Amino acid sequence: MEDGGDSIWLQTNGRVRTGGLLMNRWTAGSVTAALFFTLSTVGGHSAAAAAQKAPTDQHASQFVEKIVAYERRGGRNDDRMFLSFFTPELAALIRADRKAAGDQDVPYLDGDPFCDCQDSEGLAMRVQSIAPHGNKIDAVIRNHFTGSSDPDRLVTLRLRLTASGWRVDDVLSQDQPSLRAGLARALGRH
Repeated sequence: MEDGGDSIWLQTNGRVRTGGLLMNRWTAGSVTAALFFTLSTVGGHSAAAAAQKAPTDQHASQFVEKIVAYERRGGRNDDRMFLSFFTPELAALIRADRKAAGDQDVPYLDGDPFCDCQDSEGLAMRVQSIAPHGNKIDAVIRNHFTGSSDPDRLVTLRLRLTASGWRVDDVLSQDQPSLRAGLARALGRH
């Protein structure tokens, strides 16, 4: 069945006919890939170069899901695990805040930054979005507390790629524009 045009169609025997040229699937795939590459390099910028500028990584999604699973198991019960989610710099600020507060004072981080709460009872947490933010990735978490009339809380986890993989470099919420900045300010007061 030839249509005489420039259309591409797949026959049931796995061969592709384009105009009068008969190709196998691999050749057709190569032609398709070459065409896609040519079309994606408009203005001298390839799709690959654009992808390098905007970090989107399946590993970032898996890392965020690991945090959500940790929270579903009760969160904050394993301090070593909790601190492992943060970049070394942010983990050091959290440790310094705790040390500065000692036993007599309440540290600046007096709750769970992932749920923006002190008590995670009834917490239903889900990943709302994951998107590039410069050379970092922002993961927005929607926290809903079943049985509560309070509105859902949105928490943004700003991720940075480290030698150990993606880690939380800052936590942003409606009440706290930056955990990192808040900790730094608090440490200046202790």
